[in-house]
Amino acid sequence: LSAAVLARCAVAALLVIRLFFVDSRLLAGRWLAVNVPPGATIDLISNYEGYLPRVPEGRTARVARTLSREMAPAERFEAAARDYQAEAADWLVMTGAFYERFLEHPDQRPERARFFRDLLEGRAGFAVAARFQQQGGLRPPAEFLDPEIVVLRKTAAPTAAAATPASA
Repeated sequence: LSAAVLARCAVAALLVIRLFFVDSRLLAGRWLAVNVPPGATIDLISNYEGYLPRVPEGRTARVARTLSREMAPAERFEAAARDYQAEAADWLVMTGAFYERFLEHPDQRPERARFFRDLLEGRAGFAVAARFQQQGGLRPPAEFLDPEIVVLRKTAAPTAAAATPASA
C-alpha cells in the first residue's frame, strides 16, 4: 500500500513539474522571441498580466487597459474597441482566461463577445498567427493553469461587419 501511495505522489509531482516546461505562456513567450522582431510593440489584452506570456527582451509590452477591464462600462469598451484597430500595434497577445468568458456567455456582455469574436475570426484587421494550449487529458482543468494564449498579427483594415456595433 505504501509503495502505491509513493508511486501516486511521484507521478503527481512529475505532472506538476512538467507544467513548468509546457505551459502555454512559456511556449508563447518562446514563439514571440523567435517570430516578433526586436523593437516591436506587442499589445496585451488580459485582466491579469500573470495569465499572459512574458514579453521577450527587446520588445515593448503595451496593455490595452480599457479592453482589459472586465467592468469597463459598455459604451467605454465599445469606443475603445472601435478605435483599437487604428491605434493597435502590429502584434496582439490575448489569454483565453479573459476573453473566453465573454464568448461562452455572449448575452451578458455582447459588446465584448462581438469584439473578441471579430478579432479571432479575422474580421477586425488581425489574423491568428499562433495558438498555444495543451490538449486532451494532459491539460489541467483550471483556467489559470495553461490558459489558451492567442497571438494575432495586424493585417489590414477591419471588414465592414466588424466596424459596426450591431454585427453578430
